[in-house]
Amino acid sequence: MFYRSIKKILLGFIPKTLLYKLEPFLRKLYVFFFFRGDAFFCPICASTLSLFIPPKKTSNDLLCPACGSLSRIRHLYDILQKDYKDIFNPEKKILHFTPQRELMRQFKKTHKAHYYDTDLFDSFYTHSYDIQSIDAPDKHFDYIICYHVLEHVKKDLDALKELKRVLKPSGICFLQVPLSKGNTIEEPLDENYSEEKRKHLYGQEDHVRWYGFEDFKDRIEKSGFCLEVVRSKQSIAYKKLGILANDCIFIARPNT
Repeated sequence: MFYRSIKKILLGFIPKTLLYKLEPFLRKLYVFFFFRGDAFFCPICASTLSLFIPPKKTSNDLLCPACGSLSRIRHLYDILQKDYKDIFNPEKKILHFTPQRELMRQFKKTHKAHYYDTDLFDSFYTHSYDIQSIDAPDKHFDYIICYHVLEHVKKDLDALKELKRVLKPSGICFLQVPLSKGNTIEEPLDENYSEEKRKHLYGQEDHVRWYGFEDFKDRIEKSGFCLEVVRSKQSIAYKKLGILANDCIFIARPNT
């Protein structure tokens, strides 16, 4: 992708933190020259576009050229705006694992110190929590967003229990993982497969499992959560927002 190539070149000359600050401006120029139009709308960055684009040549996903958001992130944001507006209250504490950049920008601007962006392996983020042992007090966060993280974690049940521990009794955790059409297949705890084998089995070289829908639900519920699943449907409205059908959001609340 042209924009990704430009970013790669710029990273050879400027720090990642500076590129992060410049990126909104660079993307505006990118959209102005290549994607001006009003056929589509991104709910996250509020841009009108001529089209959404695939993030990779082989991908069926839809990326916003103005902010870089994927379909699943726009679906989450749309749900938050419609049904969970309280999350936008600046006093609410949000724990967000490996956040998408534009969503992180928005929450950092409004929530400031109440927004906890985290990634265990990337120093770009403010915190580096290990999801299997989160360095935070019990019942501390109002909201947790954990998207496409648990498929990387060996002890995912420990991680889910930790999410429940640090979530307030009235809190909500939004979860998502890649889902297979069948049962869960996963790497045994006492083994470490090669990257090639992981990619073949789980779709990506740094994944350790591929969840089945029912099994993922069971794991969440067994970790002490009540669960609601929201699935996107094919509609004209969602097509305009670049939201693909059958995107599943697992909305978990502590059951005690």
